[in-house]
Amino acid sequence: MKNEWKKHHYALKNKRGFFILIGFVFVVFLGIALFSEHGLIDTIRIYREVTILETRIGKITEENNNLEEEINRLKNDKKYIEELARKNLGMAHDNEIIYIFDEKKK
Repeated sequence: MKNEWKKHHYALKNKRGFFILIGFVFVVFLGIALFSEHGLIDTIRIYREVTILETRIGKITEENNNLEEEINRLKNDKKYIEELARKNLGMAHDNEIIYIFDEKKK
């Protein structure tokens, strides 16, 4: 009876050791999968950076297109140049009178 108990205890001890070893290996692989250079956390960080950079690229591309359109209008559209001169420089044609109203008195 004592021998059977020892065998049973030894078998349980071996199973427990095996499961501890398997658990340890699992924790090591999980740590590597999460925290290594190409792990899950690094991949998520890189994905977020890519998303932010793609958004910035979109905004800069849109701004670049607007500036190219402005350059084209400044080179080719005399009415646009006249509009800017009137608006920004207060210029007027001959025989035109410019009225300036004080907006603070309204």
